[in-house]
Amino acid sequence: MRFGILGPLEVTRAGQPVPVSANQLRTLLAVLLVRTNRVVPWHELTYALWDEDPPEDPKGTVQTYVRRLRAVLGRERITTHPHGYSLTAKPDEVDLDTFRLLVADARQAPGQATRIELLTRADELWAGEPLSGLSSTWLARHVVPGLVEERLQALDLLIEARLATGDHADVLPRLATLTRAYPLRERLWRHLMIALYRSGRQADALAAYDDLAGLLATELGLDPSPDLRDLRQAILISDPALAAVDDRADDDGWQVHAQLPLDVYPFVGRGAAIDRAGRVLLDRRRVPIAALSGPPGVGKTALAVHLAHRLTPHFPDGQWFVSLHGASLRPRPPGEVLGALLRLAGVRPAEMPDGADERAAALRSALRDRRILLLLDDARNAEHVRSLLPGTPGSAVIVTSRTALAGLAALQGGTAITLDVLPPDEAATLITSVLDAPGEPTEPVRRLAEVCGYLPLALRIAAANVAAREDLTVAALADRLGSRDGVLGLAAAGDPSTAVRASFAQAYRGLPSVAQTLFRRLGVVPGRDFTADAAEALLGTHAAVTGAAVLEMLADASLLHRRSPGRYAFHDLLRLYAIEQVERDHDAPAALTRLLDRYQHLLDAAIRFRHTPLTRLPRPVDEGAFADAASAMAWLDDERDNLMAALVACAADPALRPRAWHLADGLRLYLSSEQHLADWRTAVATGLEAARTEGDHDAMAVMYQSHGALEQTRGHASKAAELASQALTHFRAAGHRLGEGITLVNIGLALDDQGECLQARDSIQEGIGVLRTIGPPPLLDIALLNLSGVLIRLGELEPAVRHATESGEVTRSPSIRRATRHNLANAYRFLGRAEQAREEIRACLAMDDDRHTGFVLADAALLAADEGDLDAAASYARRAMEVGRKAGRSAVAAAALRARGHVLRVCGDLVAAREYYWQARELAEVLGHRPIATEAQLGLALTLLAAGEREAARSQASEGLEQARRFSWRVLECQALLILRELSRGEEAERYARSADALARLTGYVPPPSDVPATCGDTGATPE
Repeated sequence: MRFGILGPLEVTRAGQPVPVSANQLRTLLAVLLVRTNRVVPWHELTYALWDEDPPEDPKGTVQTYVRRLRAVLGRERITTHPHGYSLTAKPDEVDLDTFRLLVADARQAPGQATRIELLTRADELWAGEPLSGLSSTWLARHVVPGLVEERLQALDLLIEARLATGDHADVLPRLATLTRAYPLRERLWRHLMIALYRSGRQADALAAYDDLAGLLATELGLDPSPDLRDLRQAILISDPALAAVDDRADDDGWQVHAQLPLDVYPFVGRGAAIDRAGRVLLDRRRVPIAALSGPPGVGKTALAVHLAHRLTPHFPDGQWFVSLHGASLRPRPPGEVLGALLRLAGVRPAEMPDGADERAAALRSALRDRRILLLLDDARNAEHVRSLLPGTPGSAVIVTSRTALAGLAALQGGTAITLDVLPPDEAATLITSVLDAPGEPTEPVRRLAEVCGYLPLALRIAAANVAAREDLTVAALADRLGSRDGVLGLAAAGDPSTAVRASFAQAYRGLPSVAQTLFRRLGVVPGRDFTADAAEALLGTHAAVTGAAVLEMLADASLLHRRSPGRYAFHDLLRLYAIEQVERDHDAPAALTRLLDRYQHLLDAAIRFRHTPLTRLPRPVDEGAFADAASAMAWLDDERDNLMAALVACAADPALRPRAWHLADGLRLYLSSEQHLADWRTAVATGLEAARTEGDHDAMAVMYQSHGALEQTRGHASKAAELASQALTHFRAAGHRLGEGITLVNIGLALDDQGECLQARDSIQEGIGVLRTIGPPPLLDIALLNLSGVLIRLGELEPAVRHATESGEVTRSPSIRRATRHNLANAYRFLGRAEQAREEIRACLAMDDDRHTGFVLADAALLAADEGDLDAAASYARRAMEVGRKAGRSAVAAAALRARGHVLRVCGDLVAAREYYWQARELAEVLGHRPIATEAQLGLALTLLAAGEREAARSQASEGLEQARRFSWRVLECQALLILRELSRGEEAERYARSADALARLTGYVPPPSDVPATCGDTGATPE
């Protein structure tokens, strides 16, 4: 079977068309064909088929389309995956895959003739605009432009190769067509000008430039690029360099030396570096220099040689290769290298100058008007190569070095290109290419690439070892290399000199002593990166140079990489090598202690601005470490990962274990307020385990308290109450009155979420009593706030207003002030004071506090529904849902679902309302949040009543009444009684009415308008 997408979509079997007529099926097939043998996720399929207007069940519709496609193509062609589908095809079955393989082979072809043949075959696969005839907006916008770009890049390579071999006359018609079709692509105009000039049409070449200049000025207000302006000048003066390569005569006895080593095959990746270096090295205005740097084993020489082979046609006077041995202990002196280069240039021994300066001058003279490509491999630094450079335009230089060659860029106009390890996909592709196993890399291949740290040297050696042994599989080698020594000891079979460790060792031995010391001690750093401050702690106070200077030495030597200004990190395998070296450093434990002391010192100083818990374990604080809150916060954000890593590392070492809970204690309020919940969970679990192991009451108290606060934030009320009770035990054992008072309040808050409001009230009031004995009472605002919320549930509405008002008066926190106004809004709503409720909720919405936004929006929806503003109610409910979705399975999500159901019920969409109420109830029950569960249940009862399902409504309302009475929720009890009154007749209805009236008089509760039961027949309109 064959598939064609480089033109109209076509499917053939044995040369006969296979009909796929429905447009949606053809679109689905096209999307799968663009990514053969790879999973296309559901969301992309949905967008491709329907853009922004999918059907109600897009997944089910796609499944139907897939079944129909399988019936045409065969079931085995399309594979179902958890997140999408993939279409299986061999490379020669899909014209796009065949095209890409031909172009890739052409890029690596050793000569122009082979390159032209491959690119011509690739070009012949195209039959017009790709995927023409399909009506998918998504394909036209996101896929077709990329395919067209691939074709144009291949055409560019083809025309460039044909121009290099003298086919300028033959390519002229094609170029004329292409420049009309793509008038803003300057590369095509460049080719056209060269072809015209070499065809003896100098005036036409200049006219072509004028045409482009006019077009760019009119369309974009731009001038042609500097490269095209230089080409125009060269045409004006009939520069000999513009002659076709085959037309250049050489009758002066110059001997062409082609010294490049064998090109690496297969060569994978580095597309951006190749394109950038290629553009630089073909610049004829100067002596272009491409300086490639990077860590050991990253593939600098491989890239340089590959690049040089590609550029060979542009340098007909020779391609010279010199190994400078810069990473060894004895680099080749420049004078010696100059002698070798002069001999290549034809200088006889008797004519050889003696001094290095004289030899450099002689080389510049010899290379004048020559087009030489000079590859200087493994330079020690910029000074090592400076005297080896040509002096006049025409030649070009590629330099490789483990050291960043910034000096060449600064003084010689070189272009510095820093190489890193390969991206995971390219690393896996490199392994499959060496193994000659085309297709999507398997999971073992990807695991082997990861184990090798994506380092090209390790990847090639690993793949070559698998290829050389029939008894060795990729999976087995990945398992074997999983240990530290496994990867570092990796070497080609029978050639220990190729070991990854040997490559690293050579770079390490070339470092100054202080840089060696820091390199190996960085191996003890628990975190992923480090700064000058950390470096100085590791070096100690006696270092003769600053930590920043030594880090720069290591970065310049490509043994570290600069993650961001002032922050440095290892490549994975170099970190392993540093750990190996530090095992022989007897001062390493003391260095780690200094680093941990520094982390703790700065953490203590940073959190004093806004993140210091009142129950914190006692620690000294340096108030001058940070100038202001902004700099402290920036440090916390930057160092969070390192502090977490240090915490975990300390917990694992008995000698460092107390540091674990001190770090966890220092971090807890920062992690809480910034909503880093995963890190908070790790910190508190690790710190608590360390405190338990050592039996420290103070540490266990604050860790249990932090753990309880975390579970409360996550909506796990019963777990939070249990943990807070354990914290209370340890605070009392330690005689910590402040901790005791705060924990009693926290226990009350957790009990309230479970619906145990009477116990919650008593616990919070006891906590407030303890706090009032401490002057001035800390956290009194929070305690009063929480008490007001509990009293609202108990129906003690006026006391709730008083406590919320006092909380707002004593607090200095905008967040607490917003929460108190939220509680006041709820109390006023139940008291029938609607205008005051709306005023408070509007004030809440105007305040910026993400932690309470979901609850505020949910209650704003209820108030808007009371007022009859259904559009606003729907908007608030939708926004609450968005916050709830981001929060995951939490109390705010349950409250948002309940609010959405409430609004839909008031609007008359009873079917949808029922679904949202059910979801809210189920989630709240899972979380143990009984009040929200009961609120949702009573909302469901109101919905069923409005739908005429009276028995089902009675069941829900009766169950809700039972829950409300069990936990003394008087407002909810009154709501349940009012619903049951509507569902009853005669004496029973009167009994429910009397009970509801009695509760209303006791609590002051006035049913909000949208909570008043509506019988079947009451309808509304769902707002848009």
